[in-house]
Amino acid sequence: MVHALESVHRLLAPDGVLIDIHPPSLDATLEVACSGRLIHAGFLDETDGGIEYEQAEAALAEVVGRGLFLIEREARFTFAHYAPSLESLRQDLAATWKDAVIEDAVAARLEASLTECGPYAEVVLREYVRITRLRRLGADRTDRQDRS
Repeated sequence: MVHALESVHRLLAPDGVLIDIHPPSLDATLEVACSGRLIHAGFLDETDGGIEYEQAEAALAEVVGRGLFLIEREARFTFAHYAPSLESLRQDLAATWKDAVIEDAVAARLEASLTECGPYAEVVLREYVRITRLRRLGADRTDRQDRS
């Protein structure tokens, strides 16, 4: 990931901007929307333990620490994905989030809440996401060596 950020740095115009969007950690929640309220069922898990989030954080910290980018602004937002059933959510995850796992106990709580709430209930997958605006700073040693 550091290599990709170094490549972006080389490709950006001087004083260019990079927008990074990713979850800062694995904390996606699973809920049921029921009659105007949310019933918490648990958390989404990943087969790899969400290691890519830690790697993304470390890569950003490294390039900022090396002076390639300056963090100008950060914000957090919630991205919610709604599905009419647990099976529908599982199909969506299989297509877009291949290492996502819904533990059996969480699935059972989701199904119980869906049954209790009736036909208008929905499953909600809520991800907490950070967006960061990074300003390209001056060239690093590698760039200066390339110009010689």
